[in-house]
This record gives sequence, structure tokens and C-alpha cells, in this order.
Amino acid sequence: MGGGPDVDVPTTGPSAGSEANGTYTVKAGDTLYSIARDHDVSYSDLLKWNDIQDPNTIVVGQEIRLAPSGS
Repeated sequence: MGGGPDVDVPTTGPSAGSEANGTYTVKAGDTLYSIARDHDVSYSDLLKWNDIQDPNTIVVGQEIRLAPSGS
């Protein structure tokens, strides 16, 4: 006896692929501090790597580097 119909369940979210290439896509409710904490990187490094002057200006959908360029 089987279960219900087979359903394709995505195994990755919108940013999961991005994280593999060293970036993170900002989602609603994210702050630069929370992104740094969640990815175990320095808040000040995120500012530098992304050339962010005002951390309050990140927007949903923005790509944030999680490592320096070239790494």
C-alpha cells in the first residue's frame, strides 16, 4: 500500500545555491548583523567585502558576499 502521490519538494531555497558560490541573497527581516552571525563571518568584513557604507540600506533580493572577492 502506497502513500500519497509523489511530490517534488525543492531541496534548495532561493539563496542556497548562492551560498555555495560565496554569496547570500537578502530576505525579509535580515540584517547585516544577522547575516554575519548566521554565516560565521565578521560584521565588519561584510561591510568591507560588499562596500557597504550604511548597513541599514540592505534590501530584499540584494546579493551579499560572504567572503572577499577572489576567494
